[in-house]
Amino acid sequence: MVGSASIATAETAEVTPADHQQVLELWRNGGPDTKDDAAATLTGTDADIREFLNTGKDIAAENDLCINVLRMMSSGGRGMKLAGNDALEDGSVAALEQFVQEGWKSPTRTTCGCVWCRSWPQAGRAYKKRPTPR
Repeated sequence: MVGSASIATAETAEVTPADHQQVLELWRNGGPDTKDDAAATLTGTDADIREFLNTGKDIAAENDLCINVLRMMSSGGRGMKLAGNDALEDGSVAALEQFVQEGWKSPTRTTCGCVWCRSWPQAGRAYKKRPTPR
């Protein structure tokens, strides 16, 4: 019962200036979905602000991660698209964050073939020397 009481208290708690500031910061620094939702929340009621801070910001942040993965996939090669698709199919926040922060590096290194990418040890195994143009 204690858990449900604390949830009810959090849902009915008075909205403070700090809550407004937190929504404003999310609007300033968030991704596209977070910005849209925060902007709508700022023009809403105290209940809207409380709902956004309790659940809406997390949903919007997850949508922003999906948007980031899709953007990265659209600018990458085949390896990037496959790795991004794996993260999207997994669907967990952890998989999406891992791809956005680190997961894109390996596919880029193994599919690019440029001098910079070939200098990475992980790419060296996958890279086959190309014939020198005459």
